[in-house]
Amino acid sequence: MPVCGKWGGQVAEGDRFCLSCGAPVSGPIDPPGTKEELVREKAEKRVKERMELLQHVGVYVVVNAFLVVIWALSGAGYPWFLWVMAGWGLGLVIHIFTYFIGSHSEAVKDRMVEREMEKLRK
Repeated sequence: MPVCGKWGGQVAEGDRFCLSCGAPVSGPIDPPGTKEELVREKAEKRVKERMELLQHVGVYVVVNAFLVVIWALSGAGYPWFLWVMAGWGLGLVIHIFTYFIGSHSEAVKDRMVEREMEKLRK
């Protein structure tokens, strides 16, 4: 049975917030069948993020390879393309970092909320 996250009293099935105080509900709040839909939504979001990351890597490789070819065909003087690679590479590293950390950030947030709820219950 779901309970109020603030004072611990029971609330009606399916309610996401306590009708008395407005606090978020903790415990099983989803009617049967919805958990599968939530899992599917999370999986679709994760696949979308993975596809975006792969597209970013692909565009980075293709564009920077093209810049190296332009550099080589124009006399191969100062390697100016390295500045583009470094700047864009930093953005790519940040994208990769947020992709891998993003999957864990929800779990960390959930643990922090649970700890805070335990403090409020005491």
